[in-house]
Formats: sequence, C-alpha cells, structure tokens
Amino acid sequence: FKKAVENSGYSINPGYKSITFKVLNMSCASCAQTVSGVLSKMDGVKEANLNFASEKAKVVYDSKIVSPFEMKKEVEAIDYKLVEQKSGTADGEQIKEFKKAESRARLAWFITGPIALWMIPEMLFGITLAG
Repeated sequence: FKKAVENSGYSINPGYKSITFKVLNMSCASCAQTVSGVLSKMDGVKEANLNFASEKAKVVYDSKIVSPFEMKKEVEAIDYKLVEQKSGTADGEQIKEFKKAESRARLAWFITGPIALWMIPEMLFGITLAG
C-alpha cells in the first residue's frame, strides 16, 4: 500500500504528531487568525486550527522538521504565548471552558433576542414599532 501511494506521487509520513496549546494574550478573532497564520507558515506544520472562544490551538506537525519549542518561540515573537496542554488534565478544564462559553452564549441571546423580536414585525409585515 505504501509503495502504491508513493508511486502515485504522494508520500506517507508517519512522523506527524498532534499537539494542543492554550493560547494566551488573544483579545479578538483577528489575533487567532494571526497566530494561526504564523503557525501554518512554519516548515513542518501540516495544519493549525485555532479556536478563539476556547483559546486553544491544535497543531498537526512533522516532528522531524519542527518542534513544539520552535512553535512557541515563533508565536512569542508576535507577542502571544503557547502553553502545551497535557492530555490527562484537559477534562476539568474543558468542562470549565464549556460552561464559560455557554454563559457567554446565553448573555448574547439575552442582549440580541429582544432586538431581533423588535425587528420581526417590520421585516415580515412592514409594521414599525418605534418612530
């Protein structure tokens, strides 16, 4: 199978690893895009997925070309910080982050819900409630 893949012009690289980082100092979605861009452009990084809401970065990389230390150093050069997440300690932290995200979503609905309800009569029936 390996030979067939290589003969077709592709290569199998069993050296890919995955790592999850906590990303510190991000204040907006643009920050996440910046960090993602820096990681993605590094030699040996196959894929870098950032989630601004959870402040996490999941990176798939070739351990023969780049190391987590080099990723941290590159990201620190643009004033962000990567903290490696240990796989065994993520459960309690994930629950805490989920609850934080859930409360943010509830607040967003609390604020935008009345505005949306106020706009529906005008959008559907042309009735203006104010003004």
